[in-house]
Amino acid sequence: TAECLHAAKIRIPRTLVAPKTFENVGHNSTAFLEKARKMLKLPMILKEAYGSFGQQVYLANNYGEVLEIVEKIGRKDFLMQQFISTSRGRDIRINVVGDRVVAAMLRVNEHDFRSNVSGGGRPRKTTLTKAQEDIALQACRALGLDFAGVDVLFGENGEPIVCEVNSNPHFISTLNATGVNMAEEILSYILERV
Repeated sequence: TAECLHAAKIRIPRTLVAPKTFENVGHNSTAFLEKARKMLKLPMILKEAYGSFGQQVYLANNYGEVLEIVEKIGRKDFLMQQFISTSRGRDIRINVVGDRVVAAMLRVNEHDFRSNVSGGGRPRKTTLTKAQEDIALQACRALGLDFAGVDVLFGENGEPIVCEVNSNPHFISTLNATGVNMAEEILSYILERV
């Protein structure tokens, strides 16, 4: 996903893919972590390739924490990303269906760097800027998605940065925050297409 978004010139945090390893092997050399520290700076985000509700996303404040997190991740595939400090604990989840934005919620967590509702983030309906709406639609087009939940961060001057694109976003928090039932939106879109 990160490679597709980057190729489409959609702003994302600087991202490096960790080298592949295998079961019972681990990373024999951590030289790639030194490269990541120089390119991404600290603190940095380490993100397992598969996960839900922010549980496989880690913030490393120093190099010792980077090493601990990589050891914990073990043989799983992961990314290393620039930490967007101006968006600490807050983002916007933009739900797109059929090349249009159908709902958006601001998520804020004052106690964690992640804004996930399941992790204590508080959601509320929000109005998007044109730039926020445009980047969400561009991300879905670049990935060929008919529907998705696009998480957008706040850059230094408030400019939107795509954090990630969720192909199966959680519907209940969107419904509770915005009153929009994503299941109905998606089913209506499918019925229009068949």
